[in-house]
Amino acid sequence: MTILPYELNLSKTEFFYYLECPRKFRLHRLLNPVPSKSTFMSTIRATTNYFLRHYEKKSLQGILYHSFFESFHKQYWNRITEPEPPAELMNDQIKRLFWHYQQTKYFTSPDYWIPYRTEVRLMTEYQRGIIDCVELCDDKYGLRIIDYKARPSPQDRQELLFYATLMNAFQEDKEEDWIEYDILEVGCYYYLSGEERVYEITQEDLSSFSTFLQRIIDEISKENFSAKKSPCSDCKLKELCKLIPYE
Repeated sequence: MTILPYELNLSKTEFFYYLECPRKFRLHRLLNPVPSKSTFMSTIRATTNYFLRHYEKKSLQGILYHSFFESFHKQYWNRITEPEPPAELMNDQIKRLFWHYQQTKYFTSPDYWIPYRTEVRLMTEYQRGIIDCVELCDDKYGLRIIDYKARPSPQDRQELLFYATLMNAFQEDKEEDWIEYDILEVGCYYYLSGEERVYEITQEDLSSFSTFLQRIIDEISKENFSAKKSPCSDCKLKELCKLIPYE
């Protein structure tokens, strides 16, 4: 597999696939070519599209909840002070938890409650991704990136740094006027438990991650996609991997 310059662009998933197993990254890339910037930046898929593409049930549930989180403020901005969640949310624990999470944010800081941006699609020379939520920090002049996830993972902080680095690079390209603030905080909202974790990040954090990212891109450019001898039982590409001989 020859890597062309435009193929050095990584999504968050591809970045972590390479860290997990370069061969897994290679197989994923063969099946999923890098989209053009204009296509990636403008593509908005309806949730029905994911059903038609036969996504597995767990993934579909996550996509549907992300759609609910994205539209929440538009749908419930005028009801957020009500003492109880709307009736249509009462039978869904995840939606009910999100209501309480958002109500707490509203009562804590009503002027900063509505997100600055949601479902932000960004693509630079070496990165691309969709950021779930961007908020204005209520106690400092800057932005907070929030990622919606089902549960905590050991790689959460590194994933958030991937998004922060992407957003910083996009800001430096001056392609979007709205990115006029520095990213000062990153965090995750875990929708199965209703918990939020937020971390401050520094320029040193971002610089260190950017250096690491560049090292990975340099490794990919050398086209060494050897398999790591690690457990493959949970890999979605393991059957395909058996069919393609090692090089």
